[in-house]
Amino acid sequence: MPNFVTFLLLLLPAAPPPPSPTRVLFLGNSYTYSNNMPAILQALAAAGGDSLDYEMETPDGASLEEHYRRGSVAIATREGTWDFVVLQEQSLRPAMPIRQVEREFFRYGELLGRQIKDLHPGAKTILYVTWGRWHHTGALCEIVPTACTYWGADSLITLRYRMLAGRMGAKLAPAGPAWRYVQQHHPEIELFNPDAIHPSLEGSYLAACCLYAAIFDKDPDRLAYDYVLAPEVAALLRKAASVVTREK
Repeated sequence: MPNFVTFLLLLLPAAPPPPSPTRVLFLGNSYTYSNNMPAILQALAAAGGDSLDYEMETPDGASLEEHYRRGSVAIATREGTWDFVVLQEQSLRPAMPIRQVEREFFRYGELLGRQIKDLHPGAKTILYVTWGRWHHTGALCEIVPTACTYWGADSLITLRYRMLAGRMGAKLAPAGPAWRYVQQHHPEIELFNPDAIHPSLEGSYLAACCLYAAIFDKDPDRLAYDYVLAPEVAALLRKAASVVTREK
């Protein structure tokens, strides 16, 4: 009898192997690594039934120009293939005068995009749209007075990321617009940490929700992973990401 059962089992089709994890490379700075945001994204993916592996190169204050000059993509991609490469610019560069933006942000975004395509033709580039600082001082206020407030800088940053995405054919992860939505509809949720620049736990969670939508093309509002946040706060942030990523 056991031999007969074994024979029947051998006739059954073999179970398909589990799908390979989605592999994501992050090139950015502290806006990406704060609160280990890619790990929050990984947990969100798992909650949605997906598997995600990631690596990140995120030196403090790094710009896309610095990433390009140090050969970030070339170095990282030698160790494996990537499904997505997420690019995040230094926070103030997209809000600078347009000639400077052309020279620094657009130029090096496009150069990195070409390098990604050359080294990994199957990889898709995602631009991680960041947010305006809550209080601007110094050079930005002097050079671009309209960008001296959170709202003014945020508008410029989003516009310039959209312009670059159009040139590159890249996808957008609109974290900045999602932050703006929360500031307008749920100002009681603090997205900034005490320096009024970097993300709080809530801010990183919101950014991860936007990246989840961009990478997996799924609605973050359907997820049940709350991270370390109060369930009602996490639900509001997932909803905000859902609304903004549908509109983009």
